[in-house]
Amino acid sequence: MRIQTKLILALLIATTAMFAAMYSLMQWSFDRGFLDYVNRRDLQRQETLINNLQRFYRQTGSWEPLRRDHNLWRRLLEADEDDQQPWRPPRRGGDNRPDRPHPPRPPTLLDADKQVVTGRYRSDFIMAPIKLGDQTIGWLALPPRVRVTEQNDLAFSKSQDKAFLVISALMVAISLLIALPLARQFVTPIKRLATATRQLAQGAYDMELKISGKDELGQLARDFHQLAQTLKSNETARRRWIADISHELRTPLAIAKGELEALVDGVRPTNRDNLLSIQQEIEHLQKLINDLYELTNAEVGALRYQKDEEDLRLILQHALDRHQSSFAAAGFQLISDLAPSPAIVWADATRLSQLLDNLLSNTCKYADPGAQVRVALSTDHNQVRLRIEDSGPGAPDDALPKLFDHLYRVENSRNRNTGGSGLGLAICRKIVEAHDGEISASRSPLGGLAIDVTLPAGKE
Repeated sequence: MRIQTKLILALLIATTAMFAAMYSLMQWSFDRGFLDYVNRRDLQRQETLINNLQRFYRQTGSWEPLRRDHNLWRRLLEADEDDQQPWRPPRRGGDNRPDRPHPPRPPTLLDADKQVVTGRYRSDFIMAPIKLGDQTIGWLALPPRVRVTEQNDLAFSKSQDKAFLVISALMVAISLLIALPLARQFVTPIKRLATATRQLAQGAYDMELKISGKDELGQLARDFHQLAQTLKSNETARRRWIADISHELRTPLAIAKGELEALVDGVRPTNRDNLLSIQQEIEHLQKLINDLYELTNAEVGALRYQKDEEDLRLILQHALDRHQSSFAAAGFQLISDLAPSPAIVWADATRLSQLLDNLLSNTCKYADPGAQVRVALSTDHNQVRLRIEDSGPGAPDDALPKLFDHLYRVENSRNRNTGGSGLGLAICRKIVEAHDGEISASRSPLGGLAIDVTLPAGKE
C-alpha cells in the first residue's frame, strides 16, 4: 500500500472516529435534554390541576379531605382531563358518573412539608409548587419519563437524529475531499526524495532535488543534497586516490622492469651499479607499500595502540639521536629547545617514535642543504606542544592545508631521489588524531615550513 493511500486512510479514519464520537455525544446530549424538556412540559400541562387544587384548598382550608377520600382526588384528576374544566365541589348524594381510567402517569399531591397527601412518591419525581399568594401550600409531583413515548416527540427526535447523521456524513465527505490534496502535497516531496535516492544509489550525484520549505522535509532535502555532495567528493577523492596509487606503484615497477630488460638483452652490463639501481627501485616500492599498509590500517582503526604515561621529551631526544647522522650529512644547523621538565603524555611510545621519525625524515628530505632546523618542545597547562621548523624552502600558502592529504606533494618536491611517497604526513595525522591531538602546517619565521603538534598532557 502506498504511503499516500495510508495517509488518506489515516486521515479518513481519524475524521470518521472524531465525527462518530461527536455524533454520539450530541445524540446523548440531545436525548437527555429533550427528555428533560418533555418532563418540564408535562409538569406545565398540570396548570389546570394546580388551579383546581388552589380553589380546593381555599374552600376547604386543608388537604385532609383528599387524604381521607381518594375518590375526591380521582375526580380532580378527571376534571383536569375533561378539557381542563374548572373543578366544582361535588353535589350531595355523590356523582353517579362512571370512574374514568387514571392517566398513565398519575400525579402525586404533597403538602407544604412535602409529605404525601395522596398518590405514590419517589425522590426522583419532578415537582411544581402550589401557592396561595406568597404561601406554598403544597407540591404537585410527577414521575419522570424514562423515554419519549408521544408520537410527535418521537417524530421530532427521529428528525433530529437524521439531521445529525446527515451533517456528520457530510463533514466526513468534506474532510475526505480536503485530505486528498493534503496527502498529495505531503507525499510529493517524499516521492521526490525516493526518486533522488534511487538516482544516488546509481551514482548520479548531480541530481537536482526540488524541495523547498522550512519544515522537516525541507531540512531532510537539504541534508540529502549535502549527502550527495559529500558522496560526490568522496568518489572523486577515491578515483584520484586510485589514480595516484597506480601512478606511484607503476613508476618504480616500470623503472625496475626496464633496467632488468636492459640487463637481459645485454644493453647494459650486469655490474654492481646497475644492480644497486634496481635494488633502490625495489626498496622505494617496498617503502611505498609499507606506507600504504600503515595508512590503511590507521584509517580503518586497525593500528594497535598500547598507551601508557610516556615522556615525550625523552622520546624526542632519542629520535634526534637517530637522525643526527642524516642531519649532519645535509649540513643542517640543529637548534634544540626542549622543555626542562618531563613532558608526560598518555600515548603509545612506538607510535610516537614513528610520528617523530616521519616528521624529521620529511624535514631531511625537503629542507635545503645547510638549512637551519629548530625543534621545540614545551608544556602549556594541560597540553604538550611540539614544533619542528626549518629555514626553507617552504610550501605555498594554498598547499599548507593539503600537506596531510594522501599522496600530496608540493610540485617542486617531486624528485624521486629526494622526495617521499606523499604518505608520511598523512600517517602522522592519523597517529596524532588517535592520541586526541592536533597537527597543522604553517609558515615558519625561519622562512620555511613549520609543523605543530599538540597532544593532551598526561599525569606526571
